[in-house]
This record gives sequence, C-alpha cells and structure tokens, in this order.
Amino acid sequence: MKKRLLRAALCTLPPMLLCMAVRLLPMFAEHWSAWVARPMLQTIALIGGRLPFPLMEWGVLALLVALCIGFIYRLCRRGVLHAAVCTLKRICLLLMALVWLLAALWYPLYFAEAPLRITVTSAQLAASCRTLIDDLNADSLDFSEVPDDLPAKYAAFPGWMQVLNLAGFASFLTGEALISPELPNAAVPFVAVHESMHTLGHADEGRTNLAAWAECLRRGGVYADSARLWALKDSLALLRRVDSGAWSSIRSELPPQLDRLISQLGGETAPPGDGALAVLAPLGLAESVQNYEILALYLAAEMPI
Repeated sequence: MKKRLLRAALCTLPPMLLCMAVRLLPMFAEHWSAWVARPMLQTIALIGGRLPFPLMEWGVLALLVALCIGFIYRLCRRGVLHAAVCTLKRICLLLMALVWLLAALWYPLYFAEAPLRITVTSAQLAASCRTLIDDLNADSLDFSEVPDDLPAKYAAFPGWMQVLNLAGFASFLTGEALISPELPNAAVPFVAVHESMHTLGHADEGRTNLAAWAECLRRGGVYADSARLWALKDSLALLRRVDSGAWSSIRSELPPQLDRLISQLGGETAPPGDGALAVLAPLGLAESVQNYEILALYLAAEMPI
C-alpha cells in the first residue's frame, strides 16, 4: 500500500511542479507556451480538425464501452470486487493522464500573456454600439444558410452540451472545435471560429474573442455579420450595467431585425456568477474564463471620444 501511495505521489508531482512554475514565473509560462504547448496543440488540430466526424465524442464513447467490457470480463472471472478495483485503477490512470495533459498543454496558456486591462467611458461604449448597428444595417444579414467552410464540427451527441449549457466546446486533446447543432444560424459562424481559436492555442476567453473577431472580419460575409452581432450583444450588456440611460436610448433605436437576431443569440446576458467560478479561483483562472466582454471594451476603446 505504501509503495502504491508513493507511486501516486510521484506521478502527481511533475504536473504540480509545472503548474507552480507557470504561476510563479511568467517568463516560463510564456516560453513553455510558445515552444511546447501551442506547437503541439496546432499539430493536433491539423490532424483532428480534418477528420469528418467528432473524434472526441466517439472516442469517449469507445472508452466507456471498453471499460464496461473490461468490467464484465473481470466480473465473470474473478468477481465483483476484483472487477471494481481494476476498473477504478484504469479510471484513475486515465484521469492522471488528463491531469498531465492539462498541466502541460492548456494551463500554461492562461499565464503566457498579461491580462488585458482596457478602460472606456460609457460614451465610447454607446458610440461603439451605434457603429456596430450602422455596419449591420448596411448589410443584408441573410443567415438562411450556414457556410460550408466552418472551422468546427457539429456535435454528434448534443445532449451533453444542453446539460452543460454550452454553445460550443474546444477539445484540445483531439484538436477539434465542436458546436451545438441547435445553434441559430446567426450564431454559428462566430461560435465556430471562437472554438477553433481555442484549438490553436488561445485559452483566455477575452483574447480568444479578439482572435475570433479578427478572423471573422478577414473571412467577411456572414462571418463578419455574426461577429458584429456578438460584439453588439456584449456591448449592449456592458452598457446596460454602466449607463442604463444610454442603453435605453440605443435600445429604443434598435431595428426590429437586429432585436430579433440578438434575442436568438441569447439576449444581453450578464457575466457568469461568482459561485460558478469559485472552483477556478484558486487556480488563478476566474477572470480568464469569464472576460468575454474584452471584445466590447476593445471596440469601444477605438471610438474617438
């Protein structure tokens, strides 16, 4: 028993030391991300992203089937206790492998870049909202068809996304960006690009939104329109919190078509509550996983007011 506990401790020590180095030494996080994490993630994405099926979902399903078969086989040969112990060992090994991969490929990305600090006035936010509205009004906003070059795959079993209330998910282990097949067409382009940016090595949600915004504008068409809708949605939500009067004025001017599209995207949602992020706070990730509004602040900072 002592030897097993010692082996378990030795297995958990390297990822713990890596996480400590990432937290305490910003330059280490930056170099590790540039030389190890991002190159590996981008290589994985080149392979997994090209497969015509969601490898993550089918892989998890195959893994569960294999564990069940192994449990039944050992149950028939040695009894319930032996089967349960062996299955538990395999589950622990899989979880340990996941911890190693998270520590080596994903966790350092959150600390590789300094947090973005953007300060704007409510007048700049209001001006940004009006600019986005004007840009959207100048386009046809035809989302009747989804682009056929999406950098993401539709989930094969979207039930888990519904349970977790997810529009999309980036599986860095398989290099795939997955999106819910129940997303409205107006949301699909930006969500697909956002999740694909994660697979290329962007972890912080704010920076991922900025990368997705730039990529959507580069692609143009419905991608740019979808990105502007998301930016307008977040900008209105932020403006509502800081200046309800300015928000009411702009909301009253919002064309019915844009109002409907923003409602399809979920409306002007508030940021996640503190309770849902309590687990992430000790890891230093509370801010990085909820700062979606950085895009709204970035666009407002460009307003000459």
